[in-house]
Amino acid sequence: MRKLGFFAIQEFKQIFRDRMLLLFFFFPIFQFCLLKYGVPLLATQFPIVVEYYAYINMFGAMQVAIMFGIITSFILLDEKDEQLINVIRVLPLKWSTFIINKLFVLSMFTMVGAWIMLQYTGLGSVDPMVALLLSIQFGLLVAIITLSMGVLAANKVQGMAYFKGINLILIIPVIAFFLGPIVKYFCAPIPIFWTFHAYLLAVDHQTIWLELAIGFLVYGLVIYLLALQFRRVVWNGV
Repeated sequence: MRKLGFFAIQEFKQIFRDRMLLLFFFFPIFQFCLLKYGVPLLATQFPIVVEYYAYINMFGAMQVAIMFGIITSFILLDEKDEQLINVIRVLPLKWSTFIINKLFVLSMFTMVGAWIMLQYTGLGSVDPMVALLLSIQFGLLVAIITLSMGVLAANKVQGMAYFKGINLILIIPVIAFFLGPIVKYFCAPIPIFWTFHAYLLAVDHQTIWLELAIGFLVYGLVIYLLALQFRRVVWNGV
């Protein structure tokens, strides 16, 4: 618990020192207001927007994960660029403990933010327990973004370039839902696809437990593989 508190303090110090990270940190508040008040206002002028409320809401919840994923990624890339990882790994600290402590706090922020989006924007609310389970998956998305960036990029400049590619991959499942039931399943290896699929079923009051279970399995597998790659490339410097 002391290690978690130490990592959390260091994370927030870096966030409040960097204006860009600070902007990303508070962006979900602006986004919530936009979805809560801006989208219904838009729908009064363009009623067709109402048909896409659920899609807009799930995309908004994903953006919470993306914002916090950027923050953790850039903090990690700063540590790589300044060789702090080399200092940390000589401490009596396991690589898995480092990852968990690094990701835990902002993953929790993501879960809370995503849950609020799913419950209170009015664009497609679901049962609170379902929203919680979906929010956990959005929290896991932070881990996927951070580990991917940590493995691929050496610094923040490279990180921004790689992030554009990662963001594009995350958007593909949203588009796929408009292309028919067969085409969308080509996105099944992308974890966020299962979160979206479960959410849309929940909005329609359908059973979602199979989709949720598959989603957690896919998230777990992707995070496990990325964590192994992180240990090899970043922690061990191979």
